[in-house]
Amino acid sequence: MRIRVPDSKFRIPNCFPGLPICSVWDDLVSAVRENQVIIVSGETGSGKSTQLPKICLAAGRGAYRKIACTQPRRVAAVTVAARVAEELGLHGSRLVGYKIRFRDSTGPETRIKFVTDGMLLAEAQQDPRLREYDTIIVDEAHERSLNIDFLLGILRRLLPARPELKVIITSATMDTAHFRRAFGKVPVIEIAGRGYPVEIRYKPTEQDEESDITTVEKVIFATEEIRGKDPFGDILVFLPTEREILEAVKILRAGCKDEALVLPMYGRLAASDQKRIFRPAPVQKIIVATNIAETSITVPGIKYVIDSGLARIARYSVRSRTKALPITPISRASADQRAGRAGRVQAGVCVRLYSEEDYLNRPQYTLPEIRRSNLAEVILRLYAMNLGPVEGFPFVDAPSPQAVKEGFTTLRELGALDAAGRLTRTGRIMAGLPLDPRISRMILQARHEGALKEVVIIASAMSIQDPRERPAEKESQADQAHNSFKDPSSDLLTFIKIWNAYHRELKAGRSRNRMRKYCRENFLSYNRMQEWKDIHDQIMDIIQESKDFPLAIKTSDHPINRSIHCSVLSGFLGQIALKQEGSRYIAARGREIFLFPGSSLYKKCPKWIVATELVRTSRLFARTAAAIEPEWIEKLAGDLCRHTYSEPHWEKRRGEVMAWERVTLFGLPIVERRIVRYGGVDPAESREIFIRQALVPGELKKKYPFLVHNMELISEAQDLEDRTRRRDIMVDEETLYSLYDSRLRELEKMLFKDRPQRERGARGPEVICNERSLARALRISGSDAPLCLAREDLLRSIPDTDVLVQFPGHIEVSGHRLSLSYRFCPGDETDGVTVKVPSGILATLSPEPFEWLVPGLLQEKITYLLKSLPRQIRKNLVPISRVAENMGKGLKKTEKGLLRSLQEELFRQYGIRIERKMWPSPEDIPPHLLMKFDVLDQNGKVIDSGCDLNRLQETWKRTASIFNQNDPEWLKIKARWEVSGLNLKDLPDIPSSVTGSSGDRKSPVQAFPGLVAEDNSVCIRLFLNQDEAVSETRQGASRLLADYLGKELGYLKRNCTPCGLSQEVYMSFGGKRKLGQSIYAFLCRELLGTWKQIPSRSDLLNRARELEGKVFQQAGPIIQLLKEVFEAHITAKQEIRRLQNTAINRKSCSQILKDLEAELIRLTPPHFPENARLDRLSDLPRYLNALAVRTRRAYVDPMKDRKKASRLEPFLLCLNEAKNPLDAKRTKELTEEIEQFETLIDEYRVSVFAPELGTAISVSPKRLSDAWERLRTLL
Repeated sequence: MRIRVPDSKFRIPNCFPGLPICSVWDDLVSAVRENQVIIVSGETGSGKSTQLPKICLAAGRGAYRKIACTQPRRVAAVTVAARVAEELGLHGSRLVGYKIRFRDSTGPETRIKFVTDGMLLAEAQQDPRLREYDTIIVDEAHERSLNIDFLLGILRRLLPARPELKVIITSATMDTAHFRRAFGKVPVIEIAGRGYPVEIRYKPTEQDEESDITTVEKVIFATEEIRGKDPFGDILVFLPTEREILEAVKILRAGCKDEALVLPMYGRLAASDQKRIFRPAPVQKIIVATNIAETSITVPGIKYVIDSGLARIARYSVRSRTKALPITPISRASADQRAGRAGRVQAGVCVRLYSEEDYLNRPQYTLPEIRRSNLAEVILRLYAMNLGPVEGFPFVDAPSPQAVKEGFTTLRELGALDAAGRLTRTGRIMAGLPLDPRISRMILQARHEGALKEVVIIASAMSIQDPRERPAEKESQADQAHNSFKDPSSDLLTFIKIWNAYHRELKAGRSRNRMRKYCRENFLSYNRMQEWKDIHDQIMDIIQESKDFPLAIKTSDHPINRSIHCSVLSGFLGQIALKQEGSRYIAARGREIFLFPGSSLYKKCPKWIVATELVRTSRLFARTAAAIEPEWIEKLAGDLCRHTYSEPHWEKRRGEVMAWERVTLFGLPIVERRIVRYGGVDPAESREIFIRQALVPGELKKKYPFLVHNMELISEAQDLEDRTRRRDIMVDEETLYSLYDSRLRELEKMLFKDRPQRERGARGPEVICNERSLARALRISGSDAPLCLAREDLLRSIPDTDVLVQFPGHIEVSGHRLSLSYRFCPGDETDGVTVKVPSGILATLSPEPFEWLVPGLLQEKITYLLKSLPRQIRKNLVPISRVAENMGKGLKKTEKGLLRSLQEELFRQYGIRIERKMWPSPEDIPPHLLMKFDVLDQNGKVIDSGCDLNRLQETWKRTASIFNQNDPEWLKIKARWEVSGLNLKDLPDIPSSVTGSSGDRKSPVQAFPGLVAEDNSVCIRLFLNQDEAVSETRQGASRLLADYLGKELGYLKRNCTPCGLSQEVYMSFGGKRKLGQSIYAFLCRELLGTWKQIPSRSDLLNRARELEGKVFQQAGPIIQLLKEVFEAHITAKQEIRRLQNTAINRKSCSQILKDLEAELIRLTPPHFPENARLDRLSDLPRYLNALAVRTRRAYVDPMKDRKKASRLEPFLLCLNEAKNPLDAKRTKELTEEIEQFETLIDEYRVSVFAPELGTAISVSPKRLSDAWERLRTLL
């Protein structure tokens, strides 16, 4: 640095005469020489600002380095510099200079340099030791702006490092204790003020604060009142804003014309205009100023002060969580400073436009800005100025740790700081805007979104009280007026509508009175609307003046409303909320808030909102809110969002590991469940999942040769385990994992070996964790051999051959070779062996052969069945394991099934009779001891499955519904076999079944030719169900034989009714005609054949030859037998009628009659003999005669009949029990046993009630009991 030599011609300056500071001039010179820091306290106008730099010169300062004198405002720096230069005389312009933004008047000979405190801060960033200066005067320190507090903190740090540096702190108030605490026991020199009295006059307005009268108008009234009494005394008017100053100046100039000089005074005033304020004027001078004239600048000759009592003071708003710029009442100290301006040169008058009570209720001093600010702004500026962490900065009033923490949280929320606490690019730009950080963030986002105009309107609205008015006596009218502004989706857009509506009127050239009227009609506060415009203009000025603010505007493709809300949201991420019920929301960090009833959103209550204003009354209300979408939150919040991942899994379709992501912000779930790639989240875990869930089970999209090879080996090994029901043959999954893990590592070394060290990790994880990276590795290696496994890698042991043959791959059932599959999964329904059944042969199978399972499982099944028998039977079968072994050796596989065979073998070996119901139900048998059935369609696809073959057959009895009848191959087979218009002579040979297949020939289907009677002809048709084919063939075969024997059957039809039947017989069976039809149908069925299977051509021809010419001859004995039945029926019926005639007076006969009538109907039902059986017809006359005998005897002795009937009742109950499950599919054996048991009961009935008629077989209760025991084993 160049050392400046002292000017030998320079004369030591003296105090400007008449200033209070002159009385302590020498004391101050001595204090400067003897102390590093001094504090000077003196009222405004005492000469501190102009004389202290001269005192420093007198104390020898400024000889080699400059004397810096800071001013809080640019106009003050310029004005005071000019005044000091003037006082220094001829050399003043060379010795004194100033430096403000965009202007520097200093030169090489400058000794005293006036700067704004912001400019000195900027210099401190370039030169932290401030080596340009040997003395620094911090003027107006009592204002305690952030800049002043920052300067004082910097100087506290700098003083120990620069002991030669002198610091002078000045204050216009007596509140200097803070400075003494900060700088230690430094001398405080107080300067007495001038002693001219000032008369205080209070002139509060009559109207309340919501009145239409403005502050400007109040000032005009007060000014005119003063001028009316004294047209010569200069007047200083204090107004809070530049807009109001210009408005007042305009009105006053119009009213005063040439009688007074009206001048504005504010911070941005041009230099030429500033000089006019200090020049003498020939007429009365009226200065209209902001609080700049309060302490910074002393305007000479003022006699009158008009104090509005207001100033625009930056203040942190708890409701909106932003620093607002509201117009607020000043402190008592500031009011006293303003009043003191009137008593500098003569007695003066101060007119306060508020009440004395209001004055006394105001705080003593204005709070330091640091206590009115969000600490986020302080921290941001510290970062931007490189002043170190806030915790270590030597503030005059250190903020609380909680406030600092909240400040950091806010900056992190706004994206000004990253997770490591470093200033981001966004934060650096925000620091360049002297606005609240939230407003700065909103404006930055608005520039990006292309919504700057709208967002500045909203931001300025946040700094004022709601401009809408709602008088108590006019609430409904106000609400109606405000509804025209409301936007149903956002209270923020409501502000824009109000702004636009108001400014449309303003641009239309409306006068002030017309604008007031408009506001009254729409229930808006005119004063607040004006204040809103002021703040809006101020923010726009700040944006335009900021050199760090990016000029390029990015036009967003989104709708403007979305852009507006995204911009606001960027500044209020901590005030989002999620709807719960009604108007209740859960906000960030678990707070409970409610939508304010006056909000535009109250009726709709959207799912997500952002609140820019929170007000606590009875509850915490979101007073100003907007509907938002959660996807906006995630985009704006960035790394503030917390991402958690669950259920990582392999997805074959995508070919990579995926997981469910949950995204939360401050505890709120903005994304509840979203599928994402997991490889970038946790490569190591993704790799493990890739191996376990993709490679080990073979779940890759592409069929890689190595994988096909490995899966074949694994399938073979697993099949061995499933068949033999062991888990010690194949290696476990961990071994498979290790095998693939080691082989993948070799591929990974090859895949990533050429990646530069600086790029590792930047271009994705260096692991193979998805199919894409695997394919790339295989392509680079040129071979998949490293991933091919050997059989030895997979097998721990190999079962013996004699064990494997007990678990065959196929079984033969009813001439069909059916494939088997095995699964070893205990507890699962598919555990065990499964047979694959083509749908075409499903109906032909019976369950019994499948009870035998396979040899390897038979012994276990027998053991389980024996252990399931009742205890009284089991105790005769000990030890069970040996008995089961004996059973297994003695049993031979038959069509009867395992259960029936086991019953017979137990009776044969041990004499134990087992009833069918003693065996456990299928539901109680372990799944692996039951045969499972997979029903296959023509493509080999499983269309149904289960353990119950009967259920499957019932479900798919209409097999045609699942068989593709239009398949070309099947149509060829149908065309070959199906024939129409047949007669017996040209009937072709009919096979019992034919086999067809679908086009792919995977699943052969068995079909059954049948004879079908269609209209007047007989056809051959193919059926997929054998029972259906047999049923249709009975009618078709009868039609063929009937056509062949037409004449003889016609004669039979005319003469089939027995001769000599009484009219009573006809009446009993529906009349003569109906009885004849029934007899003819019965005879045709018996003569033409009751085919139980599909007859061949030769079968039909043989039957035709047997009947040809002999129809009536063969029918004669049957007709005679029918006549006997009819006569016996009439006899029994007459006896029953005779008993009925006497039963009216005999209660004991009523039940007997019911039994007798039921028995008569059972033997000869109304449709008899159409559905009668010829093999039982010969016994019917005897059974009916026995019924007649019983009736006659019951007539004589009813009680005796009841005793005889009781002998039959146990067996009848058994018969009913056997017949009960009629809906179930009964086996042929069971059906035959029931019929035999019923015949024995009929014979026993004859032996009990009419033994003289004799029985066809020997019958007794014991024989009946034995028959029942046999029958029970089948139930």
